[in-house]
Amino acid sequence: MTMYFLNKIKCLSLFICILAISCGKGENTPAPVPVNSDPVIFSIAPLSGGVGTTVIIKGDNFSTNILSNIVKFNGVIATISVAKEDTLIVTVPAGASNGAITITVNNRTVNGSSFTVLTNLTVSTLAGTGVQAVLNGNASAAQFNFPYDICLDAQGNIYVSDYNQIRKITPAGIVNTLAGSGIRGFLDGPGNIAQFNPVMGIACDGQGNIYAADRDNNKIRKITADGTVSTLAGGSTFGYQNGTGTDARFWEPISVAVDAQGNVYVADKSNFRIRKITPSGTVSTLAGKGTSGYSDGISSLAEFYNLQDIAVDNQGVVYVTDQNRIRKITSDGTVTTFAGSGANNFLNAIGIMAEFANPNGICIDGAGNIFIGDVTNAVIRKISTTAVVTTYAGSPGQQGFADGLFNTAKFYYPKGVAVDIQGNIYIADNANHRIRKVSFQ
Repeated sequence: MTMYFLNKIKCLSLFICILAISCGKGENTPAPVPVNSDPVIFSIAPLSGGVGTTVIIKGDNFSTNILSNIVKFNGVIATISVAKEDTLIVTVPAGASNGAITITVNNRTVNGSSFTVLTNLTVSTLAGTGVQAVLNGNASAAQFNFPYDICLDAQGNIYVSDYNQIRKITPAGIVNTLAGSGIRGFLDGPGNIAQFNPVMGIACDGQGNIYAADRDNNKIRKITADGTVSTLAGGSTFGYQNGTGTDARFWEPISVAVDAQGNVYVADKSNFRIRKITPSGTVSTLAGKGTSGYSDGISSLAEFYNLQDIAVDNQGVVYVTDQNRIRKITSDGTVTTFAGSGANNFLNAIGIMAEFANPNGICIDGAGNIFIGDVTNAVIRKISTTAVVTTYAGSPGQQGFADGLFNTAKFYYPKGVAVDIQGNIYIADNANHRIRKVSFQ
């Protein structure tokens, strides 16, 4: 009997032990949490573009396996280049038409916004034969010598900084020289005798004046509509000094922009600063501590590395191209990085995930979209107001010359860019010695 009870106790103990172990496992292994596997679309950008346009779709529950996602533009399957759980990067396919974008992930489909297919975005040559020279006349016969920057006035005239001269293209397609004798030096006065050393970035104001960054003269020059050249700011030697007019000092100013109030902004390259000149000629520092580097932050702490071009939007916010990044500067001088990782490469993405290779020219349209001459990548990039970076025109990495549809056209060191009120983009196609135009036709 005693042995019977002992066996009962052992069995009971074993049962309790097994139960305890089982309960312990249950406490350490929570029940699976239900997951909603339906794909979700948060945003699509851009919502219009031609065949070959890069489109970035943000959402959730996408597959990281490209083959498990199907993206269609009004029923036509698109090519997917990047697949993440929250991001799909696709290319508008040939044959696409206006309609909804749909995404299917593991047989679950969701409808997104409607996409407008723009079929006639083309690149053409506005002026220049491709021969490196200086020759005025009809746009089709005119010649340029490594055109660097470009700006437009309210009358539709186009101005080009062309080494030591500023050239003008009228709406009728006639090319002439507005200012600069072609001799490298320094001289104010009438356009035909004035000298630059050399003229780099240029900007047009609303009164028909042009402002020029005269790099090696370390000055900012002003050119009136009749071609008369004067010095707006900058002394006889390079350096760094705020002040008025010729009391101020610059060091290799490389580009300029002008706002609606007539303030001129300067990318002061070797001072690693952004400077501001009021209409009365007073020079101050908007941002930059004066040392080479990369640092966002307040005006006095921010650093720039390789300033190239500068633009200002309708709200007075300044943007600059700086060593594979697009930097943003508010009116109080606060600097942030708007787009670009800093890597010397090519990648369409959002904000600091995107990659550029020597971005140079920059301009902003009336809707706040930014266009970039991405020199080494040989393309024109577009950055939306939400920092979505796409290829607007050109064949990435294929330097050369070809007019035609936006995604087959070729550029060779596209530098300065400008945009008119109709949204046409003009490019100083530097090594092609031509002025190009991107437009809907």
